[in-house]
Amino acid sequence: CDTPEDAIALLGHRNISGGVQRVPVVFTPMRGCCGCSVVIPEGFVALVNKHGRYVGIYQSGFEWFPPWYSISHLLPTQYIVYDTPVKECPTQDNVMVTIDVALILRIQTEEEKSCYNFCYRLGPRGLDEMLRAFQEESIRGMARKRKYNEIYDLMDSQQDKQMDAQRRELNDHFSQYGVEISDISVTNVHLPKEFADTMQEATVWQS
Repeated sequence: CDTPEDAIALLGHRNISGGVQRVPVVFTPMRGCCGCSVVIPEGFVALVNKHGRYVGIYQSGFEWFPPWYSISHLLPTQYIVYDTPVKECPTQDNVMVTIDVALILRIQTEEEKSCYNFCYRLGPRGLDEMLRAFQEESIRGMARKRKYNEIYDLMDSQQDKQMDAQRRELNDHFSQYGVEISDISVTNVHLPKEFADTMQEATVWQS
């Protein structure tokens, strides 16, 4: 973003490119050559560098900011919704389905070490890659255990225990990077049209 204040409008903005939905998690504001102050917006913390070297975290508010200081990362303090479809998941009877999964997460911005590890050791790209790997392994495994006419069961509340186990496993892994995942849920399941129509006809007939 151009300035720290721009991060407020961009937070939660979804950008869809090539069928992939992207949600910003970290912002890197530009620093002009003039000016000796900066306003860190409410709801963010800033990782600050001096002559290109990390010196600490600034909380929201007005700060005197000499030209040799810069903000390397702006981190939101609130929860973030990460959702993306897992495509081409084969069921037990080899019907390809798409499963939408939503994760609610936050970066533990109250701890300086957590902020540092997330920004400089993991980063948004690393987070995205690891979450996608989880989806590929876990969600595909859940789909593979069900036939196509049972696949909607993934949205049933009875799956909460399995999702909670996955959440704990992810938190054990991401805790070193200051990422906390509070919830995982399957929000939608998409069957190929011919199979969805067949299930709808069967439901109407039974009713």
